[in-house]
Amino acid sequence: MKKKFLMFYCWGEWFIVNEEGLITRKTKNPQFSGDWKLLGVSYHHARNGIDTPFKELFEDPAKMLNGMVWDEDHGTTRKWEGSVGGKLSRVIAAYVE
Repeated sequence: MKKKFLMFYCWGEWFIVNEEGLITRKTKNPQFSGDWKLLGVSYHHARNGIDTPFKELFEDPAKMLNGMVWDEDHGTTRKWEGSVGGKLSRVIAAYVE
């Protein structure tokens, strides 16, 4: 069976997520370190938790659109915050291939 990957665009770059939830940047030869995982997304800037978990996003990538990414990097949970051009950085494209 061919492996599937969730692709999403946020912060001006593409990211790849494997079926286990591991994230890497989209490059010519992507490598998953095992220390960086997608946990899910939330939809409101004041939300302090995940609205849609990773498994649901992998099944329906449209649920990721306009979401703010939550990840775990080396054991630390983070919400991707900040702004780009005066607007909150959100996922603007997502699909599974």
